[in-house]
Formats: sequence, C-alpha cells, structure tokens
Amino acid sequence: MIKIRSKLRKGDDKRLLRLEKDSPMRGVVTIYYDHSPSYFNYFKLFGKLKPYFLEIDGELAAFTNGSVFKLIHEGKPLEVIIFTNLRTNPKFKGQGLGSRVATFAFNDSKKDYPVVGGFIMKSNAAAVRLSKKYPFTKFKYKGLILHQLLPFKNYKLSGDYEIRQAKKKEIKKLLSYYYKHNYLMYPQKVFRKLPGYDENNIKVAVKDGEVVACLGLWDQGSVKKVIVIDYSLKISLLKFFLRFFKGLPRIPKKGNSIRLVHFKHAGFKPGHEQAMSDLIANALNYCKKNGYLMAVTAAFPDDPLNELYNEFLGLRTKVLMGLYSDKKIKLDKPLFIDTSML
Repeated sequence: MIKIRSKLRKGDDKRLLRLEKDSPMRGVVTIYYDHSPSYFNYFKLFGKLKPYFLEIDGELAAFTNGSVFKLIHEGKPLEVIIFTNLRTNPKFKGQGLGSRVATFAFNDSKKDYPVVGGFIMKSNAAAVRLSKKYPFTKFKYKGLILHQLLPFKNYKLSGDYEIRQAKKKEIKKLLSYYYKHNYLMYPQKVFRKLPGYDENNIKVAVKDGEVVACLGLWDQGSVKKVIVIDYSLKISLLKFFLRFFKGLPRIPKKGNSIRLVHFKHAGFKPGHEQAMSDLIANALNYCKKNGYLMAVTAAFPDDPLNELYNEFLGLRTKVLMGLYSDKKIKLDKPLFIDTSML
C-alpha cells in the first residue's frame, strides 16, 4: 500500500542519509551529499522544513523536501516554499514515484503557501519533463547559472582597492549591496551566522575609505559533504595529469569528499565591477593556497555578477527555476534565493 506523509518519525534521519547515498547525482562526476550526523540539520539552516515521504508497505520509496523562507514582498512579510531535493529509492526506480511525491507535495503546499518553487538542473531531462506538469509562471525557464570556479592559477589583482576583512559595523551596508543582485523578494535584512560562516568569513574591497564590494566564503563541511562515487573517463584522465603539476588542488579519490567553498553575500556598488573582480580573484587565490578544489556560486543571466564570474576559469551549469504563485502575488521578476543551498 502506498502512503504519503509529512510528519517526521523516529528513524527518518538515518533512512534519508541512506537514501542520499543510494540515489547519487550522476554526471561527469557522480556524487552524493553526506549530511551526517543529521539529514535535516543542513536544511534547517534555510528555513522551516516541509518533508514528504512516499512509502510502500512501510518502506521509503521516494522523498522530497521543501524549505520555507521568510521573505519581504512589496514591503510585506511573505512565506514561500522552495523544493530542492527529490530522491527515489533505486529499488522502486521507473515506477513514477518521484513524480507522484513531487505532485502531491506541490498540490499540498499550494494550500498553505502563496508561492511554491523548485530548482532543476537543465541536464536532468526527467526533472524537466516533470516540471511541465505544474502551472508555473513565465519564469519557469528563467534559469540561474551555476558556476563552479576552479582555482588552478594565481590571479593578479588590480591594486586599485584595499582588500581586507569586513567589520561588524559594516555588515548592514554590505547587505544592501548584496540584495541589489536578488531582485523582487528579499529576506529579512538580518545577518545570520551559520556553522562555519560569520562576519570573519567576509572580505571587502575599499576605495578612498569607502567599502564598495563584499564577498563571503562558506565551507559547509560541518553540515554537508560532497562525496565522490565515480568519475567519467575525461575527468579520470584530468585527475591523472594533474598529479604532475605542483601547487594545484588535488581531485579526491573515489569515496572521499570534495573540498569546496560557497560564495555568500556577493555584491558591489555600481561602477565598482573591478572591486568585485578583485574579491573573486582574491577568493580563488585563497582556495588554491588552502587546497579547495572549487568555489561554487550562482547568478541570474542578466545579473552583472554573472559576467564577472564568466571571466574566471570554471564549469557552468544551467539551473531552471519554476515558480507557482496565486493570483494575489504578482511575480514580475525572479524570486530571491540563497544559492548556497543548491
């Protein structure tokens, strides 16, 4: 018998940790996310949880999880739910159960939240087909560009800006730069500390005594690790040849985690693109020096940050964004999203 539930039960944490490992994300690098010791600790960082479990005779067959964000829309508080994780037990693959739990979650969430959204890798054909079932807005194919920047060289900074650590008293101004890149809906303008991330992880660029750009680096290793299962032939060959170059980050062995950081609070004052570019270069130099394989970030295609990221060596992936909204909420621009959760 098939049942779908949202209420958490004892043992769900362990079952989901197992499901993540058994249903990896396949590509040129096949990986899974290890959220040990608790699957939910990471997702709780972004908002209230709304999980959906599909079970067959008590066995977990499919799962998806939504995070509820508290945002501000047209000056008023608004809760929206974003789904970022859909997994199917390999034992039940090919039975449409992922689609079934996703459809249930979508219809159920519409009752409580005026905006429901999700993010899909464009290369995931099955997920793209699934998304077409839902009455998303015209922004269904308004994609984010996911950037995986590679610190395989030493970048030279312009020298026009002082690069230093941010001060607590500057955080409010830094947030105003950051929010200019995130359009219509904004989170509460409060800086939140996260495991492995606080004011000490943010660098600023200063010109004539004024802070004109900011960029934070978040190592999520304490709440989420990216574990390698397999490599494509192309990556395996790259891994082999990189052994002969000193000073480059090493591609990990199968079964080990990838060392990476996420960009957070990236933003700059208009006219100071070079300041932002210097901060990115400084961050990648830091990654190279400290053995990080990549820095991960994302931006909308028309965001000036996207052009700046494109100047640096890296991999790019199109992420499709689907949004449903009721008639009371007008969505004429993309939704704000903290891309470090992708």
